[in-house]
Amino acid sequence: MSRRALVVLMALATLLLATAAWLHLADDRLPGAGDPLLPGLRGELAEISTLRVSAAGPEIIATLELRGERWVVAERDDWPADTGQLRALLLALADARRVEARTANPSQWHRLGVAPMDSAEASGMEVALETPAGPLALVIGRRDGAYTHVRLAHEPAAWLVSGRMEPGRTTGDWLDPTMPDLAAPGVVALTLSHPDGEQVRLQRPENASSGLELQAVPAGRSLLHATVTDATLAALSALRVEDVAPRDEIFTEDKAPVHIEIETADGLTWRWLALLADDVPWMTLAPTEADTAAEGSPLGSELAHLAGRALRIPRHRYDQLTRRLEDYLAPVGTD
Repeated sequence: MSRRALVVLMALATLLLATAAWLHLADDRLPGAGDPLLPGLRGELAEISTLRVSAAGPEIIATLELRGERWVVAERDDWPADTGQLRALLLALADARRVEARTANPSQWHRLGVAPMDSAEASGMEVALETPAGPLALVIGRRDGAYTHVRLAHEPAAWLVSGRMEPGRTTGDWLDPTMPDLAAPGVVALTLSHPDGEQVRLQRPENASSGLELQAVPAGRSLLHATVTDATLAALSALRVEDVAPRDEIFTEDKAPVHIEIETADGLTWRWLALLADDVPWMTLAPTEADTAAEGSPLGSELAHLAGRALRIPRHRYDQLTRRLEDYLAPVGTD
């Protein structure tokens, strides 16, 4: 072999070795299709203690923190967090795999919903985690069938990944919506007192074990239907919390609420206030009742953490609990 041929072969060998080394490094450093989005996250889930969700602005929507054994939402005075939604998001992140690399051009990120939160074109949600390996953040963008567009904060490229990730877009979305069953002790009477003086009273019939009857039905009038009072009673067991706020911010002195008085079979009376603030329905445990609730009763124990809070509830439940007398009666002339 000539000296010239030997030099060419050595040069080719060196080039091949360099290429192989570069490919090896690239394989180590650059994730590809089929790789986990967040390698190792599943093994760290039990050690995560903080998750923050932000929207465009940037605006922090919810900071979820693990306090002892309970997850709470810091922005709502440590109201319990919706752990079902939290778990679903963390598992979706842990299980997500990269399907296809999308644009690394910042000017195109908004098309996939992964623009940064301080961008005028931001439309996605940023999720930040504190993990044992350190903090990580990603923008969750537009869904595409069973897939989601995401962009990790430390990577330039957006990716289409497996799984549907839909983090709550409001603070209320992250709250535990569970409300104590106000009818659990057995309701024997319910009185609705409206600001204009109208009073509606429902009462359990004598010798009956359940159900409520409308009292003081006007002469010549009849009920809208035989079970018209059932919806009001059922609403006491089906309340859900959509948001919470300090009571004094909602129930101000210039507002006249409906008073709801619930008499239960254990001899206790629970007094609530309800009103519409900017057409948004709220309830609160009346201040006097919140301060003197029967601590020994099961319901009293469940209601203790509601003292001083206003609870946003679904509009249809509010309507069921603030009905007027006419709402229970058949129209005049239809009897």
